[in-house]
Amino acid sequence: MTLSIKWEGIDIAISHTINAFNTGFHHIELRAEDPIPVTETGYRSHFLQPEAFDLFDGVEDFVRQWLDEHDDDAYRARLNQSKQMELF
Repeated sequence: MTLSIKWEGIDIAISHTINAFNTGFHHIELRAEDPIPVTETGYRSHFLQPEAFDLFDGVEDFVRQWLDEHDDDAYRARLNQSKQMELF
């Protein structure tokens, strides 16, 4: 399953695979043009136990809460620096 969301003005594509590679784990891939709290590059691959979704209303809810949880001062500083041009 693939879906797109906008989080804090950033477009993020989410791919979700159930029982990825027959491991019993779920696999989530996040792709964004800008850094997001869980990755400085805009790409993140993450494997999870199926039970990880029990407390959420689906994958989108899980990802939004994961991003919100990691949205801190260090992320905001990296984001601001990535948007600022450097002379050297």
